[in-house]
Amino acid sequence: MMKSGLIIIFTMFFGLQLLGCTSDDAGSSKDDSDSNIIDSESSTDSDSTKSGSDSVVDSDSFADSDSVDDSDSVADSDTGKNIFSKNRVEKSFTDPSNSDVVITPVTFDATVSVDAGDSVNRVLSTVFGNNGVAWRKNTLNNTTLQRHVKNMNMPVMRLPGGNWSNQWLWDGDGTHWALKDNYLDDIQGLPTKTWPMTTDEMFLLSGQLGAVPQVCVNYSLARYIDEADPVLKAAQYAADWVADLKVKGINAEYFEVGNENYGSWQAGYEVGGVQITAKEYGEDFVKFADAMKSANPDIKVGAVIYPEEDGSNVANWTQDVVNAVQDSADYLIAHEYFTWATDLNSITFAQILGAKTKIAEDMENIKKMVEENSDKTIDELPVAMTEFNMRAGEKNTMGVAALFISEALGEFIKAGYGLVNIWDIENGAGFEDHGMFANGETGADDETPHPSFFAYYFYNMMFGDTMVSSSSDDNTVFSYASTFKNGYVGIVTVNEEDKGKNIKLDVSNFNRGTVLYRYEVSFDSLDSRNIYVNGQTAPSGKIYGPDNYEDIPPYEQDITTGDVIIPVKKYSVNFTVIKPSN
Repeated sequence: MMKSGLIIIFTMFFGLQLLGCTSDDAGSSKDDSDSNIIDSESSTDSDSTKSGSDSVVDSDSFADSDSVDDSDSVADSDTGKNIFSKNRVEKSFTDPSNSDVVITPVTFDATVSVDAGDSVNRVLSTVFGNNGVAWRKNTLNNTTLQRHVKNMNMPVMRLPGGNWSNQWLWDGDGTHWALKDNYLDDIQGLPTKTWPMTTDEMFLLSGQLGAVPQVCVNYSLARYIDEADPVLKAAQYAADWVADLKVKGINAEYFEVGNENYGSWQAGYEVGGVQITAKEYGEDFVKFADAMKSANPDIKVGAVIYPEEDGSNVANWTQDVVNAVQDSADYLIAHEYFTWATDLNSITFAQILGAKTKIAEDMENIKKMVEENSDKTIDELPVAMTEFNMRAGEKNTMGVAALFISEALGEFIKAGYGLVNIWDIENGAGFEDHGMFANGETGADDETPHPSFFAYYFYNMMFGDTMVSSSSDDNTVFSYASTFKNGYVGIVTVNEEDKGKNIKLDVSNFNRGTVLYRYEVSFDSLDSRNIYVNGQTAPSGKIYGPDNYEDIPPYEQDITTGDVIIPVKKYSVNFTVIKPSN
């Protein structure tokens, strides 16, 4: 695929399509997925606002792809048991056909040290996933959205969306069972609503966006069926969906059972005055997994956990769930939104940028709980972060988001998450929206990319297939480094400071060539919505970035002699690729 003269050859991570699920929270353990929906019936929690055969992925979007052998010696603690390891994508970098030549500085203010021979982790394509939501029917058949999403090569799309996952009847029929607690009155998807996408339309959207679908099945139904064996009936209903997808030729692989079931904002948390327990969810999960795998033994099924030991609203949630599901679950599912405040707009830039450490902390917490409460290792129960984003009000769409999301992606890769979905493609409307694309915002056309988009777009283009070690001697500069299959080195550097600086890239165990290529995404301030890509921005009178970002050539610097130094602007993310000598 050609972008700005750069050809990146991907090794496709899927031989089959896969499905997954959505939900959206973690730091606050509240699902923000529905936070900006205008329809008053679309949210169950005012505080957090909480199948189609046409969905086959366009093979052109992963041309020149080959499967990757897990035997590659990459230091990711993989024992061959981690189901996500196969999703590494081999990538080669080709010099661009055009570029803007800039002068290399001779002095530097900070040093980023990279060891190209010290492998840290595989770069899994599934780390760059997203969430689709059924209530954004405007995204279906949307050619503008298709253009942007295909440009960033979104690999997987989770559906049907956040809290709706536990209220979604995939066949649109709520008459299969007797239901209690007026469950049908609360269902936000089919059959009581006609304005969202149908299940088949959700899969059609996935195909239009060039992404493999992930699916989240309705767990809470197990608590609402007012008949004998309600869990088995709900599990069979989930299995029927699995079977339906198989018949339609949608070879789904990853499934999730429920969404944030530990939370009071979630359907099914309390039914008839009885609150769910972790033990109940864990035991029910086993029945769901057994039924679903009977319909298709090739699928992988994930269980909902909480990344901290206190278990949010339910004490010891993860400990009890892990103990119950250890022989049935293929992976574990967490969500993370990092910051919490009654007034989300009061969260500071420093709090946002400092929250990235939570990614590694969550992984360590989960690893500890797995080891202490099961006979498994973290490779045998790997972690998928199927929802994450900032939770910071209007700052969600400001420059700080590009810096934070760029750092978060690096931290997810470093910490070894197997699958990661940002929340979300398009959520609601307004500047506080989590969506990657604008909707209903003054100064921006609908589907204009938000700052977070550019992190994904340039990671896809400028980051390799193996993360290698890197460090910075400046506490306002953060770095993530990688190598490509054909020897190039890709480095992401984030400058959080209110001043530009020259950064020396000191790369060891690497024979550098004569040039480097670089894209710079910068902002005048952390609260700015004016995005500059190599100095180009939106047309006059508009906010966000340049519409022709695909056509902007990279900066090129001659590094034949002397130090490798890049000049970076204040509040910027720089995506650099250094050519090898051969």
